[in-house]
Amino acid sequence: MARTKTLKTCTFCAKEVYRIAGHGLCANCYYREKRNGTPDYVKVRSPCSVGGCEALSVAHGYCETHYRRWKRHGVVENERFDRWGHVSKHPLAQSYYWARKTDGAAFLKPWEDFWQFIADIGERPSSRHRLRKIDQGAPLAPGNFKWAPPKFDIPCRNAPERAEYARAHRSAHPSTYKDRYLRKSFGVSLAWYSTQLDVQGGGCAICAEPETANNPKTGLPRDLAVDHCHTGGHVRALLCSKCNTGLGSFNDDPALLQAAIDYLTLHTPDVAPPD
Repeated sequence: MARTKTLKTCTFCAKEVYRIAGHGLCANCYYREKRNGTPDYVKVRSPCSVGGCEALSVAHGYCETHYRRWKRHGVVENERFDRWGHVSKHPLAQSYYWARKTDGAAFLKPWEDFWQFIADIGERPSSRHRLRKIDQGAPLAPGNFKWAPPKFDIPCRNAPERAEYARAHRSAHPSTYKDRYLRKSFGVSLAWYSTQLDVQGGGCAICAEPETANNPKTGLPRDLAVDHCHTGGHVRALLCSKCNTGLGSFNDDPALLQAAIDYLTLHTPDVAPPD
């Protein structure tokens, strides 16, 4: 049997409705009473009771923003400032990823929590400041960081300006780029290179002579080349350009090199011919 709807009368506005929302009031009067404390229309609203807020109150002495925050979270103050949004959207997320990739577990030990990292380092002074270590030999950690301004006042708004900045940075930090090249190409560090050069007495591991070929860009002698096995990939020693090219010409084949030695021995007379 179908249920018959009956009209009910609001106790305040005497309007006939099918549903009484509460307190004997229709929906309009009920929510008006809930917001303003009275079902009557209130034309003048008092300011929000939260200190420093100049908006007008809509319910319980709160403005719309604080009232909805109070309804949703039970507090009127914004408690999401330190932990807002997703980590990847945070302005300092890339600094965190860079430090974590550079130092690994040593960095994650004190700063495994991203939000603790944000609380410790504070705000970036400007968009051009970068997070740097005070002691380069230690991992980035509380007490071993600083916000450093750019060393070169070169704008990077387009490709030519970025290239100019890169050239200036490379000229000012040759050891950094040398270390980066060695790690990427051969899996060794600049510290290993320096140690190996001392072991070889500053000369080639084959001829014991220093490098004689010049760098066409600087006009200075080149650094000794890092010789490595093309089959196994392991690093062997440091060679001058002549010896390194010679090994490459013989395909690093000991049999070919021995055949070359036998050839020179056979065709080299014991006594030089007379003039």
